[in-house]
Amino acid sequence: MIVGDCGPDDNNADRSGEKLRGMPPWAYEMPNCRYQSSNVTPVEIPIATVDFTGASFFLAYWQDLRAERFAPSWKEFDLMALGGNSAARTIVVDILSAPLRIKYRFWGTANTNAKGLDMTGKYLDDFPLVRQSVAREEYKRIITERRPMAFKDRLVLPETGRNFMRSKAAFNQVMVRLPLSSDGETVDHIVSLANWERN
Repeated sequence: MIVGDCGPDDNNADRSGEKLRGMPPWAYEMPNCRYQSSNVTPVEIPIATVDFTGASFFLAYWQDLRAERFAPSWKEFDLMALGGNSAARTIVVDILSAPLRIKYRFWGTANTNAKGLDMTGKYLDDFPLVRQSVAREEYKRIITERRPMAFKDRLVLPETGRNFMRSKAAFNQVMVRLPLSSDGETVDHIVSLANWERN
């Protein structure tokens, strides 16, 4: 699909954060007419209805680790226990406070293949704005509500190759996000498992 060239709005461009390699400058602007419409706020779905491969084990493993606590710690959570397929679709973030910042500790290779970028070691502030605001709100809800949650998004991402005027086909993403806590009170990491379906 070829998307029309409407040009960036330099007056409203967000200049904060490091620009990711391979992404055109207009990918950081919102609203952006090069993208098809998508949800701009988190869409929660009942976690009990999530049935993609690996999701039930992911949640059960987390529940076994937490026991009577609201969440286990990151030190207890073993990504390899999920199996290679699920580990590749996993994302782990560090929650930094004062001010709130979200840093990607682990970005599974399947996420890179699906989205065309690697966020390992980077901050959510560095993420293209077309997705950043939704992800931020999802993480904030996990931090505040301290419970497992599942979200569904429709994503249309730009190509990261030479032709920046072409977009990838739309796909649906379901993300299961689970809180982790070192002190038993505060969410200081969040581990997520993703699944994608092409439209």
